[in-house]
Amino acid sequence: MSVDSFLGGAAVTLIACVVGHLMWADVCRLWVRVHSAWVQYWEVEDDTVVFYPKTPRPQEVQDPPEEADDDAVPSANEHVL
Repeated sequence: MSVDSFLGGAAVTLIACVVGHLMWADVCRLWVRVHSAWVQYWEVEDDTVVFYPKTPRPQEVQDPPEEADDDAVPSANEHVL
């Protein structure tokens, strides 16, 4: 086996590894982009990964605002017509 054939084989192997790595990085980026499009966040519960869709987290859900009381005294910021 000559040195030239060894270096040629090493160069081909190096090029194949670089191309493979770049392709793998593109696949990972694509997976993250698709995944982040429909998943807001995830948590680990009881050694299980739980994915939550893009909706408010349970602790962020707020009650609807209470109905305004017509008999209430207007605040200083409200103009009375």
